[in-house]
Amino acid sequence: MVLSSTIAGLNKAAVAAIKAGDHQQAITLLSQLFQQAAAQHTTHPELFIAHSNKAACHLALGQHREALQDAEACLQLLRAASARAGLLSPSRHPHWPKACQRLGGALLGLGQHRQAAAAFEAGLEADPFNPSLKDVYEYVRTQCDIAAPKNYLHRQLLDAPRLSAWWSATAAAVAAVAASGRQPRVLLLGAKGGLLALAAVRAGAVHVTCVEQSPYLAAACRKVLLYNGVPASSFSVTSSHPTTLQLGRDLPCVCNCLVADIIDNGVLSGGFIPAVAHTLDELLVREEPVIVPAAVTVMAQAVGVRPSGCEVHGGKLAAHCEDGCENVSSSSWLDLSALNKHRWTPSHCLPSPLDPSSFIPLSAPVHVWHMPSLAVAADTSAVAQLDVEMQQTGSWAAVAVWAELQLFGTIRFSTAGEPAYQWFG
Repeated sequence: MVLSSTIAGLNKAAVAAIKAGDHQQAITLLSQLFQQAAAQHTTHPELFIAHSNKAACHLALGQHREALQDAEACLQLLRAASARAGLLSPSRHPHWPKACQRLGGALLGLGQHRQAAAAFEAGLEADPFNPSLKDVYEYVRTQCDIAAPKNYLHRQLLDAPRLSAWWSATAAAVAAVAASGRQPRVLLLGAKGGLLALAAVRAGAVHVTCVEQSPYLAAACRKVLLYNGVPASSFSVTSSHPTTLQLGRDLPCVCNCLVADIIDNGVLSGGFIPAVAHTLDELLVREEPVIVPAAVTVMAQAVGVRPSGCEVHGGKLAAHCEDGCENVSSSSWLDLSALNKHRWTPSHCLPSPLDPSSFIPLSAPVHVWHMPSLAVAADTSAVAQLDVEMQQTGSWAAVAVWAELQLFGTIRFSTAGEPAYQWFG
């Protein structure tokens, strides 16, 4: 069924109200349009535009929660329209950037800067030269950076298993240096909010050099240490990349203990290995340096990804799935939209933890790479070919990657978390 003249008339009147600046009247008319369309079981291939316009009106009135609902409805309809049109991705739809901008605006108004950044980024992928998207995205990224110290400290304090493991390992490493008859001088890579620096000082370190690339986090690290009574002479904070550190400029002296809290699952691609190699060559003592983590093992697992909004039952997608995907075999899907919000972006507030229900393990975990001692420079030219045995049926859509860490002695930690993996590669 196509739109009736009454519904078409409501839409025309709403557009006229928007042009006249009467956003509340436009919202009333568009709400009547949706109610009448639902009552008449009416559909239209461009109904998403009405939701987009209604979201814009709510934004103009500062009604961000209502704008979020309409922006999400718009994007949902756009995904369905794109699938019907045979587009490879909904981002190829010409209205996608505008819908993402309105979603981002709603999230920004609600103070959800991390999610807003992801929404604006999704729009920029489709239209990278859109000036309004670029400007607001840069603003949101700045807000994310400003909020990063609070977010990091909040996440660290709540993540008791991780904080406990790294704190204990840092304290044990400092104690081991002191037990060898040396004064513990610690180089901390990835100082974040300063908690591990505090652990090192309380364990007896005579000096801690804190390295944190984010200037906002570096400033927070300095404040945390001073607030907790650490003398300014006992630490220094530098906002530098670990591979550019220099003695004299960034470090007052050669260190005998390295704590490298810069590990996620991207050990092989995230800069961890070059940072440790530079530290070993230029910044640590040659004889018996103490390093945390002491050893690293990278693991991987083949996984399938459930289509966004769908559930798998017995190899079939549930009948209530969106976008007309009912009764389609799960093995025919290569839909990674469930992972969109977990992709890496240059923001300290992304990615977010992965919902374990969005992926299906297809193979047993396999060892990708093992570094038995960080005191020995890694062979970065090594190439490995892995055989992965599938243990479950499904479509191989992604690879889960994580790191198993021997922090110090018997203290261990996994970036996989419990029970779900936190990051995807």
